[in-house]
Amino acid sequence: MGVDELIEASRATVTVRLAAGVGALAGLTTTLTGVQLLGFTWRESWRNAVPYVFLLLGVAVFFAADAINRGRAIGAYALPAANGLALLAALGWLVASFPTVMSLMLIVAIFATFGGLILSAVAFSQARRMAQAKAALEDEGLTLGM
Repeated sequence: MGVDELIEASRATVTVRLAAGVGALAGLTTTLTGVQLLGFTWRESWRNAVPYVFLLLGVAVFFAADAINRGRAIGAYALPAANGLALLAALGWLVASFPTVMSLMLIVAIFATFGGLILSAVAFSQARRMAQAKAALEDEGLTLGM
């Protein structure tokens, strides 16, 4: 491949940008769900750890979305994994807390993480190709300021 072809391949496609955008939304809503739950205290000790799990997963999803948008190879692997874990946590919390805590932010987080999971799985090969092109350009001595 020539340098021009590598530069073109290193650009984020629409699918990668959509996956990153929905992933960022999923990270934000998951984090905000954790912030919303910080004010609650339950008798069962495991429930008191849930807000911190949501905070951790939300930040992980957000940074994975940033990594895939920047064309880093780790983002192609981390975003589907982080979205999947956040989706499982949100669905689990919805079931575990159904009669007591009804949160619109949790419902939005479920839909955002599900959409992010689907889009990041679709964008996986494109993100890997983008990362490989960036690595090839770096081998040629062109970092494109990234």
